[in-house]
Amino acid sequence: MTRDKQRTPVEPEPLVDPLLAAKVRGLRAQEALLEVAGGTLTTKDVATLLGGVGWQAVEQRRDGCTLLGLRMSGGAYVYPVCQFARGKVLPGLVRISAMSMMRFGPKRSHVADQVDQSFRVKAISA
Repeated sequence: MTRDKQRTPVEPEPLVDPLLAAKVRGLRAQEALLEVAGGTLTTKDVATLLGGVGWQAVEQRRDGCTLLGLRMSGGAYVYPVCQFARGKVLPGLVRISAMSMMRFGPKRSHVADQVDQSFRVKAISA
């Protein structure tokens, strides 16, 4: 005599990123650092601040490591306010960016790429 075993339904385990808590802490740290840096400006704000240059000029400066930009989760860049004074980029910033470029190469010297790799929750193509 065989007996049918009753099967209890198995609920699937929720898909949870094991690093989620660390990523959230990273995002909070990023927010705190940006607050200490005086907040951020949009590309359009920076273009206006620099005398009405076009957004392309702002992106060229960022790509040339003469502006610090952070890529946010939506793909747009923001720029820490602390790098500007009296409508100009702080003079030492170019020197620091140049040293970073010599050490990490032009692509890895972007602060935006470094911060994105460390702190973002959503996957963004670099």
